[in-house]
Amino acid sequence: GEVGVRSARLLGDDAVLAAVLSVLAMGYSFTGQPADAERCFTEALEVWRRTGDRMGETVALNGMAVNLYTQGRLEEAVGCQRAALTVLAGLGEQRSSSAGTALNNIAEMLGSLNRHDEALVCAEQPVAIYQEIGDPFAVSITETTLAQTYLALGRHEDAARHSQRALSARHDTVGESASRADALCCLASAMAASAVQGEARDAWQAALPVLDRLGDPRAAGVRDELASIGAS
Repeated sequence: GEVGVRSARLLGDDAVLAAVLSVLAMGYSFTGQPADAERCFTEALEVWRRTGDRMGETVALNGMAVNLYTQGRLEEAVGCQRAALTVLAGLGEQRSSSAGTALNNIAEMLGSLNRHDEALVCAEQPVAIYQEIGDPFAVSITETTLAQTYLALGRHEDAARHSQRALSARHDTVGESASRADALCCLASAMAASAVQGEARDAWQAALPVLDRLGDPRAAGVRDELASIGAS
């Protein structure tokens, strides 16, 4: 923590200082201390830039973006993610996992800003990146983001198709259970909007136990949807 930061300063080791600051910032961000997180990420970024560690720079920028996003500072968060992408492009890492994560994050952030056309441009790219890498979990996550973007645009057939692709990826970890619930809810909403009530019901019924297991507040809304379909 802060002791490690002080030790790194005393040693004069910038590489260790930046790494410790970044870890400390993540801890602050995860424990609801965004101001301290921002302070540490900002200093880590300055140190990595001073030492010329470009990949370290992307770590700080990505962390800053997530911290800003959790505060609702979406435009700033998008700016940090775009800056990270620029650094990755300069390193020839445009098709890397790091680039895929940044693009997916930007798509989600733009979606929260209701800039869905822009979000779509970003959401399409990481799917191809992770397919090339061969990461099924990341494919599931990014296919779901793409499906949600199509749903927001009212393109229900596209939303359903990409939700189904997300569901075809592996789902054997806790994180993937959350991703599976997201994809199922998106599929159900797309089918309901297309008046395909049977498939909507099936998707919501599949999503409900996952949401219950995760303690997800969306479970109540899914029960309402199922009750509505059952009553229709």
